[in-house]
Amino acid sequence: MAFKTMGGATLFIGTAGATHATESVWVKVGEVTDFGEFGREYVLIEHEPVDVRGTQKLKGGFNEGSFNFVMAEDLTDAGQDLMRIAVDEDLQRPMKIELGDDDVDVSGNAPTTYTFDALIMSFVSQFGTRDTVVGATVQMELLPNGVTKTEAV
Repeated sequence: MAFKTMGGATLFIGTAGATHATESVWVKVGEVTDFGEFGREYVLIEHEPVDVRGTQKLKGGFNEGSFNFVMAEDLTDAGQDLMRIAVDEDLQRPMKIELGDDDVDVSGNAPTTYTFDALIMSFVSQFGTRDTVVGATVQMELLPNGVTKTEAV
């Protein structure tokens, strides 16, 4: 199958100042309900000389983008605690997303994994109506060393 679901996916946060390439201690962030989206985006450079009617376009630099995710706020969750702490840090945090696509019945299998480094920019509590769960939204900025994707085995 060429596509995957998010069912069973988990988010992890690493040690302040480490990189996703070297991190070995990962703490699960619990109660994530929406992982959002992220990806590299390039700047469009436009050049409009007067003697040419059409706009000339070039691809400029890139930004790895930002990543916003939503969760039920859990004051006892160690991963969420690290997120709250990271908001006030200037250091990057390695992050990892594991999809739930590994075959748990086969020993040695590993899920598809995305790892990247990010600055945690905000941890905002969400309050709604009587029939909603108290939530939180975390916003992070991905750093330019890229996202590493490892396919499930």
